[in-house]
Amino acid sequence: MLRHLPGVQLQLLPLSEQLLPGSLRTRDWLGLTALERLQGLGAALPQCRGALARLGLPGGDPEFAQRLQDVDWDLRDLAHHVAYQLSVAGGPTLSP
Repeated sequence: MLRHLPGVQLQLLPLSEQLLPGSLRTRDWLGLTALERLQGLGAALPQCRGALARLGLPGGDPEFAQRLQDVDWDLRDLAHHVAYQLSVAGGPTLSP
């Protein structure tokens, strides 16, 4: 089994920076109110965008960089929608 693809060099982050906290089980997540779930999502989206930004390495494949940019824009738009829903629901607003 290959551990690395030929010609690929990855800059690995410490494990604590690679993964987002996933401490809630599905049952617990579903037990939260809609507002609490929105607040959790609103807090997690900036972390997702930050992790995604760390994947873009200078001098990498332009097509891969464009795909990362597209995903970042989708996450940005989702963050705006979540912030709007929080403002309508009366929850604390988070800047996307």
